[in-house]
Amino acid sequence: MNLSFMREMALTTIILFFWGMMATPVSAQPKEVELEKLKAVFIYKFTNYIEWPKTGGDFNVGVVDSPKTYEAMKEVFEGKSIAGRKVTLSSLKKPNKNVPYDILYIQHIDTEVQSELGQLKSSGLLIITQSEKGRHEKAAINFYLDADDKLSFEIDNERAIQHDIKINYRLLNLSRNRK
Repeated sequence: MNLSFMREMALTTIILFFWGMMATPVSAQPKEVELEKLKAVFIYKFTNYIEWPKTGGDFNVGVVDSPKTYEAMKEVFEGKSIAGRKVTLSSLKKPNKNVPYDILYIQHIDTEVQSELGQLKSSGLLIITQSEKGRHEKAAINFYLDADDKLSFEIDNERAIQHDIKINYRLLNLSRNRK
């Protein structure tokens, strides 16, 4: 088999995995811990379809005020690299303006966190949140539970572009709501 065919088969498998996971109601999945682990897996898999600006150093991932998500991400991201860079994962009360984050996961953006976000470098920063559909200020990717309690996500590609991040069309096509 040629390499191109094998890549397409692998991509098709990943896409089918995403659709299958999104089609499984959260109530059918072991609740909160599994939901956090599912988000962590999604975030890690998303990184395969995102192009960040070229930078050096570690790939910094911050998890703001969400200990359960941090623990799930620690399990999924441990020993991994993204874009050829070693992942450094941090649990935070608020973002640190001295750290060049590549991904910030923020369960809820309150006014204090929103103020801190304005002080961070924006180039190459992917902000991921979980809130109601369509209510994701500042985020390029937002997780939400749909009417059937299925974990879904939406992508604001315009916001990603503003942060010099390119999201592959394959990931955009999996999103429930795209701009």
